[in-house]
Amino acid sequence: MTVNNENKRSMVISLIGRPNVGKSTLFNRLMRKGHKAITYDEPGVTRDRHYGIASFDILGEENARDAILVDTGGFYPTRIDEKAAKKKDQVANKFFNIMTEQAKIAIDESDLILFVVDVREGVLPFDNSIADYIRSKGKNFWLIVNKFDSDKQEGDELEFYALGIDEHQLLTVSAEHALGLNELRKRIHEELLVFEKLSISSSPNLSRGVTPRENVVGKVALIGAPNAGKSTLLNQLVGSERALVSDIPGTTVDPIEGFFDLFFGELAEKLDYAKINNEIAKTDGLLLKQYEEFRRNNTDVFEQMMKNYLLEEEAVGEKNLDNYDEYEGLDMIGESDEFLLTDDEMNESGHISLDNPEYEEIEIVGSKNLQKDLDEEWEEEMLETVFFDENEEEMDEDEIPNSIDYDEETEFQDELKLAESMVEKQAKEPYQGSYWRSVHLIDTAGIRRQKSVEGFIEEQSVYRSLRCITESDIVIYMIDATVGISHQDRRLLDIALEKGKSVIVGLNKIDLLKEKLVDEKAKKAWLQDLRDSIPWLYYCDLIPLSAKHGKYISRLKDSLKKTIMIRKTSIPTGHLNRALLDIIENHPIVLKQSGGKRLKVKYASMVRSDPPTFILFSNRSRGIPENYKSYLKNGLRKEFGLDNTPIHLVFRTGEDLTKRLQKRMKQI
Repeated sequence: MTVNNENKRSMVISLIGRPNVGKSTLFNRLMRKGHKAITYDEPGVTRDRHYGIASFDILGEENARDAILVDTGGFYPTRIDEKAAKKKDQVANKFFNIMTEQAKIAIDESDLILFVVDVREGVLPFDNSIADYIRSKGKNFWLIVNKFDSDKQEGDELEFYALGIDEHQLLTVSAEHALGLNELRKRIHEELLVFEKLSISSSPNLSRGVTPRENVVGKVALIGAPNAGKSTLLNQLVGSERALVSDIPGTTVDPIEGFFDLFFGELAEKLDYAKINNEIAKTDGLLLKQYEEFRRNNTDVFEQMMKNYLLEEEAVGEKNLDNYDEYEGLDMIGESDEFLLTDDEMNESGHISLDNPEYEEIEIVGSKNLQKDLDEEWEEEMLETVFFDENEEEMDEDEIPNSIDYDEETEFQDELKLAESMVEKQAKEPYQGSYWRSVHLIDTAGIRRQKSVEGFIEEQSVYRSLRCITESDIVIYMIDATVGISHQDRRLLDIALEKGKSVIVGLNKIDLLKEKLVDEKAKKAWLQDLRDSIPWLYYCDLIPLSAKHGKYISRLKDSLKKTIMIRKTSIPTGHLNRALLDIIENHPIVLKQSGGKRLKVKYASMVRSDPPTFILFSNRSRGIPENYKSYLKNGLRKEFGLDNTPIHLVFRTGEDLTKRLQKRMKQI
């Protein structure tokens, strides 16, 4: 999908109807995605408004057009009495009333409404009420008679003319069996071509955040336990009430997607440059080309690393690579080589637990307090970060922004001020592009512990939430600060890190802790408890939030921008090897069962940036203790500012590098 920067907007088409008439199944069919929205034979499965960009090309690809398609929850024009004998029914009725408000918003902002009914149930009083409500809003609508599964039902659709519709407004379909859909697609396509000629440029609030306005630079998933504030945060970032919000845990069922913009300023140009020039050594050819450049341009580091490596190995079975005159031929190496690492190696976990049994059994020469130093540094930084300027950022009740009355100028005032300050510079040194970039945001269903998951719908919700972690680049993990971090939170954070995702922790509802954390002692105790819960998360930003009141959102955006840049940037080979040489020499390690030899690295290269993945050619590729790997990662993280992201280290023997060089020489 391309970004549309023209004034014309896409047509908005909403699916409206009673619960369980097949709206979501029809939505999936029109989207041509079988699992875009959860479908199940039970009323109230769809709760939020689901958006999608549907393409219609049945009249010819040259006339293909896109439309914004909106799936809504079950719609009752009048409120339902929330009182019921069973608590489950009370919750369901409350949801239906909230869903009704969502459907009314969709109707107000729609250009065409597909009013879906069930042919098997016939015309019900609620159908008359819905039709009357749509007419009262002056909206164009078609009646989609669904579940028309066979010819035996011929004539059953006639009773729906009692709703006061014309013949051209009624279409029969079977969304479940894909019957009658071509005619529906054709009619919609014709309507899109007519709509285009109207030159409507006003953009409805409904479509805010549905499509990206700039190039998309990252995919962010909101993950967390039920009722942690994920949907509220999505609404704040997107700038409209896209996700249904209530105090009932489990309100969100399907993942809800949206887009919002971040102002990158001068960093936008770096993003473009990184996209074009990011030569990550994914193949042998690129690896060895970079190795030759490193050898020629960083002679001092190359010679020192080689000297250390050969001295440790006593030069047994190794050749001095300085004698290879054939290295000049490496300039001819192209990129169409076999991949350097397998898919499993590229995706292997970069998350290391500090509870590894080898932790106390290894010898790190020159330091016995590395982890203690890290702990103290983390505590000091977090005390400053989480509670920084807390009093200055507090708001009076009448100053608290309301996401319903969203004001883009207020939301982006800091970015706009910065943009204005760059106008003069842009005039002198024009950058051919926008300083803004779009971020793809996904709100997910809250994930409870496995034994607490009930029924097919929640199982599907959990599955889709976990899939969103896999498909994202960055995870904003939402934690209710008043509850703290649970075992389930720790497990989900582990999953995100194991999958190589950058993690930012949002401590939501921080405003509710004001009375509890009255002094620095209380704050330190609270942070220590947090630290004990997630000892391995010291490198991830912990952002205090009040999603409900829009507090600290700018700090979250700053963290997102930083993390996106980290995942888009490659590290120069010379700088990487120089840093590794210092890190290893500062705290060398004596490897077990190696005859007293220390770990030495001959050469290292970055093979992936999302997440940062490095291949190290060393004198030993196995038996390197996990906590020393953590030490190496911490050193690289500190040197290159790799915050919020796991780091992958893949070890290969120096002999493996030699064989690769010799193989390439023969090929050339």
